[in-house]
Amino acid sequence: MTLHEASNMRREAANRHLKPFLAAHAELSRMTSIEPIYAPTGEDVAGEFEDRLRELFEVLPLDGADAVEAFRREARRLAPARLGKGGRDSAIWLTVAKLANDGNEIFFVTDNTKDFGHGGLYTELLAEVAGAPHPIQYLSDANEFVSKIATSVSLRAFGEEQLAAAFASSIRSEVIRALEADDSPEHTVDRALAANVEMRDVRASQGYVVDGHGLALIRATTTLADPTGVQWSTATLHGWLEFEVGTFVPQAGAVERLADLTFR
Repeated sequence: MTLHEASNMRREAANRHLKPFLAAHAELSRMTSIEPIYAPTGEDVAGEFEDRLRELFEVLPLDGADAVEAFRREARRLAPARLGKGGRDSAIWLTVAKLANDGNEIFFVTDNTKDFGHGGLYTELLAEVAGAPHPIQYLSDANEFVSKIATSVSLRAFGEEQLAAAFASSIRSEVIRALEADDSPEHTVDRALAANVEMRDVRASQGYVVDGHGLALIRATTTLADPTGVQWSTATLHGWLEFEVGTFVPQAGAVERLADLTFR
């Protein structure tokens, strides 16, 4: 249920940006001769986003009995659908409650305090998980969740060459994915595999230690260059770096996304 809501929000946001973008292109084309452009649909953007979420998270299915119970709660004004609407919130809660009662440790992250509770879960919801082995940790945002599962650490500066080596494989994979859709005779998969990965303008946010592993969110400009030194692709990298706790030596990097990816 949460996956569909997130996907729909991304679709709506994409459509808001696409409408003026396409209108501007159409207006300009009436003034002068310009090349046709490719623009993904809102559905395309949402589909790509949903695929990425499925790669990163395990998506739990909605039990059929929970779906029926969610509508019953909505009809009877039962929490979290106390105002006669909130069938989706009820379905989410029933999944959370079932996991908690089955013995799982739950971090329930939501800013919907109106339906789930201000400063804590509503009493009637707490009663449904009173026998759970672990109390549900009810959190209002992702930062609060991270602070629960990780220890903050101050970061040292990472070397650009070390970062490039750590992220190289992940960057090439993302570039190759884009090239497969580009179908360019000049920018090929073989060229990407042989390219040197370079990074500059590195910015590292707060670091964390999770289960003995160091993690840091990295933003940097990344470039692919031929062995001859010819640069032919640039992008802004957003990704997670795993580093060795204590020495801060980069171990491996995973690209979250490559923004403004261009080929020349």
